[in-house]
Amino acid sequence: MNRETLKALELSDEQIEKVMAENGKDIQDIKSQLSDKDTEIKSLETEKETLSKQIKTLEKKANDYDKLEGTNKELQEQIKDFKVQVASNELDKKILKEVSKDAYDPDDVFLFIDKDKFNRDEESGDITNFNEVMNELRENKAYLFNQTNTSNDEGSSEEEDTPPPNNNYKSGGQSGNGKQKVDYSKRGRDLANELFGKQKEE
Repeated sequence: MNRETLKALELSDEQIEKVMAENGKDIQDIKSQLSDKDTEIKSLETEKETLSKQIKTLEKKANDYDKLEGTNKELQEQIKDFKVQVASNELDKKILKEVSKDAYDPDDVFLFIDKDKFNRDEESGDITNFNEVMNELRENKAYLFNQTNTSNDEGSSEEEDTPPPNNNYKSGGQSGNGKQKVDYSKRGRDLANELFGKQKEE
């Protein structure tokens, strides 16, 4: 809208001034509104950029967290495996110590031990039935163990090594008895001398 258009409408100069003034206000209001919108748009764009950066940062942190969580799970599995291995090694040492006193070959014993039979306390991790499992193995696989070791406690080996008493035989001025340790080599020589001596006298 311009003055020429208003004059063509046969408006007076005063009317034209008023119309132009009002029109100017409307235009100024529109420009002001446009400026506000531009500012709002720029603010929204800045906010969008900020949010985009935050999203990227959060995504990076999420990825880092996922990686850390994965690493943590791997470490937990490794720790679990390590604890199992340590417990197994401790059990092996305990078994070896137990069977070394009477097994012919401790390595052979391990071939017949079913470690799944051992029960562990959930809190302490200690074996609760160690003696039962080992006794069962000794009963079922007795040929793996030297049974004479247990009989030694009853004194059987000492009796087997002790010769019967000989009251007629004297060695070194002492009468023979069941508890004296005998020198069989010397005894043989003495008996030979006695026999050959009697033959010469006859």
